[in-house]
Amino acid sequence: LSRALNDRANEVNGLLGAGNSQYALGDKQQAIALYDQALPIYRAIGDRRGEANALENNGNIYLALREFPKALANYEQALPLARALGDSADTAGLLAKIGAAHFFLGRYPESLKSLREGLQIYRAAGNRVAEADVLTSIAEAESASGDHAKAIADLEQAAALKSAFNDRQGLALVTDETGIAHVRLGDRSKALDAFRRSLEIRRALG
Repeated sequence: LSRALNDRANEVNGLLGAGNSQYALGDKQQAIALYDQALPIYRAIGDRRGEANALENNGNIYLALREFPKALANYEQALPLARALGDSADTAGLLAKIGAAHFFLGRYPESLKSLREGLQIYRAAGNRVAEADVLTSIAEAESASGDHAKAIADLEQAAALKSAFNDRQGLALVTDETGIAHVRLGDRSKALDAFRRSLEIRRALG
């Protein structure tokens, strides 16, 4: 029995690896087919981490293909597996991706719920890089919901984090988003100030 399980584990890990290779080569449909072959085997041998990885990989491809309902379905199946495994980093990452899928589907309250839960996990782990990125995504969803003032507050937090770890390119992007939020809020003076700061950062980068 142990040998049979090992054989199946080797087989399914080979399928996952082949799927990763096809994805890297740009053959997304073939990658999906390989991940779909791997999934029932992972389930049969009780490998929840492998199952979660295959589901998340499928979700990533569907997100790239802009097939957002399929991306969401895969991520939402992977999430409870990541939680059960106690993998906080993967749980937070999946929550961020679920938030992104909801955002692209125009479901802003659902997007914000997932993103904010992911943000709490990243903060608890001290992952400031991910925290800044998720704050930016939260701000985009808030702005799309019409809450431009809240978006600006979150973008300012993201900008402070980007400055702290010297991500100048990221800071420029966040500053642009801040300017856009000010435009939507009707404050052209603050918008222009943000755009000027973004331009200065980009010029300094060369």
